[in-house]
Order: sequence, then C-alpha cells, then structure tokens
Amino acid sequence: MIDISVIVPIYNVEKYLARCLDSILLQNFSGSYEAILVDDGSTDASKAIALEYVNDHPRVFKLLCQNNGGPGSARNLGLDYASGNYIAFVDSDDYLDTSFLAKLHTLAEDTNSDISMCSSNVCKGDDGVGAINDTGFKENFVSENIREILFRSSFSPWGKLYKKKLFSGFRFPVGITYEDFALIPQVMYKARRIAYVSDVLYHYYVNAHGIIMSKSEDTDYCILEAQTILEKSDLGNDKQLMGIFFIRRVICTMCFSLLSNNDDLHYVKSIVKDGKSKFDLRRSLPYVQLGFIHKVFADLLVSEHYAAAYLWAKSIKCLRKAFSLLR
Repeated sequence: MIDISVIVPIYNVEKYLARCLDSILLQNFSGSYEAILVDDGSTDASKAIALEYVNDHPRVFKLLCQNNGGPGSARNLGLDYASGNYIAFVDSDDYLDTSFLAKLHTLAEDTNSDISMCSSNVCKGDDGVGAINDTGFKENFVSENIREILFRSSFSPWGKLYKKKLFSGFRFPVGITYEDFALIPQVMYKARRIAYVSDVLYHYYVNAHGIIMSKSEDTDYCILEAQTILEKSDLGNDKQLMGIFFIRRVICTMCFSLLSNNDDLHYVKSIVKDGKSKFDLRRSLPYVQLGFIHKVFADLLVSEHYAAAYLWAKSIKCLRKAFSLLR
C-alpha cells in the first residue's frame, strides 16, 4: 500500500488543469503517492491534458473515465480505486502548495490523527491576488473533541488528509450539488483525533464557470437535501450539532441566497419554522461562528423577524453590487 492517494475529479477545466497537476507533481513529499484523475465526461481538452500527464508520469498519475455524473460520483470512483493509506481530494481548478502532502502527512503521523487539515486561500483571480484566508480556526491544534471541531470546520473535501479507513461504508451522494456537506461531517465524526495547521497549503480557485458559482436557484434547495441526509445519519441524534449545521448552511447560505435573489419570503418562513420545530436554534446560535452580515441575518430569522431579514439580505446584495461597480 502506498502512503497517499490524491483524487482529482475533472470536468471541462482545460484552462486550469495543468496548473493543478503540476502542483501535484511538484510535491516535496518523500513518501509514495499516486494521483487518481477521474474524467467526468469532459467535452473540452481536459481528458487529453490528463492523458499527457499519465503518459509522461505513469508512476504518479492514473486516469479513469466515466460518463458525466458530477463531482461526487467522480470522487467515489477514485475512492474505489485508491490504494493509499491516506486520501486527499483536489478540485481540478485548484492547486497545492508544494509541501501540502508532506506537512499534512507528517502532522497526521506525528499526532496519530485520523484527519489533518490546513488553512486555504480562496483565490478570486487567476494570479491569486486578493486571496482570502478561508478557515474556521485561528490556532494550530490536535484534538479529540470532534463535535467542537464540527461546530466551526469547513465541510469541503479538499484541504484535508484523511485515513482511508474513514471512508469504509461511506460514499458521496450522487445527484445533489452540495454532496460534500452531506458526507464530510459524517466522515469527520468517525475520526478519533483531528489535527490542524494554520499554514496556507491549499489554493481554492473561484471559477466563474464552476458548479457552485454558476448555480441556478434550484441548487440552493440541494442544501436542504444535504441537511436531510445528515439528519438521517448517526449525527442526527446530536440535536445541538444538527441545529448548528442548520444555521450555518440552511439559514446563512440557502435562506440568505433565496431572500437576496427572489421574493419567496413565505417559503423561507416555512424552512425556518420547520428547523425550529426540530432544533433549539436559539440555543445553538451562540456556538456558530459567523461574520457580521450572516450573524445579523441569522439572529433576525431565528427570532422570526422575517421582514427585517428580507430587507437586510436585499440591502447587502445592493451594497455588494455597488462596491463591485465601483471597482
């Protein structure tokens, strides 16, 4: 068994793929690793680019191909073929710091952790200028308090190194947009110990043509579907944790988007009331780490000040549009 399997789902990213694969190839990791590239039915030159890397570096890269099934389906195929003791996921328009594998592997081994995590940059331009540090944590830690980590952690599959055994019996749900939110909390919940280093080792590129950035209103509803999957899992018995997830993703992501982009206040009311019937959202709210904008919004909705929440969301959208025009 090799040390690490890096799984890369690929779909129509010809402009960015070489940057991603170069960053994997240039890792300074002294152990053994493989990169499993899964072409998800690309219609551009992505498959051809991936094949070049496989032919030039067959000891590192392996290519699997499937009909388009979405990133969750592609990651699942990669997991089925992975032979590493650890698993890392990299989106094909993102890229790694050269020490990503080495630092996270050393951290996991030295601390006997099932998951090691790093800080990341959200890059809004091709050159990475103006990158935003994206992490729920400020200090390095090694912890067995998995619940507290889940209170704040990102649920993205990337930026983490996982023991492969955590995925035994688990796969990404297929057919929804937020498949990572439905699975990663369950995988993290299985961990005995998680370690975090604040070094920025992962660079997430905000692709204007990516799934999330180009989503329709329908994809917002997939957050609710992912939340329902979690509520039916082993995590569903932890009502406080489910309440925190509900606030973070359903209220602050889904409801904020719905009120920002349309006028369906009645539907938002029904979502919030359903959440309050299942969870004590008022008690969960202080444990949720939120920025000022979303904190105000969550406070308003949890308190059922729906009209004020609607005006707040619309105002924030107008302000963001004005700032964008001024730039």
